[in-house]
Amino acid sequence: MRFRPEKPGDFALLSLQGEDPPVCVPAELDPDAPLSWVAVVDVLRATGLPVPSGGGSLRARIRTVPIRSKCLQAEMAEVFAIAVCRDVLAELQGAVAELVA
Repeated sequence: MRFRPEKPGDFALLSLQGEDPPVCVPAELDPDAPLSWVAVVDVLRATGLPVPSGGGSLRARIRTVPIRSKCLQAEMAEVFAIAVCRDVLAELQGAVAELVA
């Protein structure tokens, strides 16, 4: 997990698809701060799944407020990882429900 300022193109694919980028502003952070940073989450590592030996990865980018402090970044990493895992689980449950129906 890493936090960094947003770069042009971070959410270009979503914009092309007419979708808004995912946003997460944990309660501990200022909800009025600009959404100018990105949390980059390695989904496989966050879920505890084995990472392919070939070096492939599955990353999610989440728009957030600036998190400059390394200490606060370490604290927020768990919050963001849990949020991503919940979203992945919900998507998987939805997909399974569609297959069963």
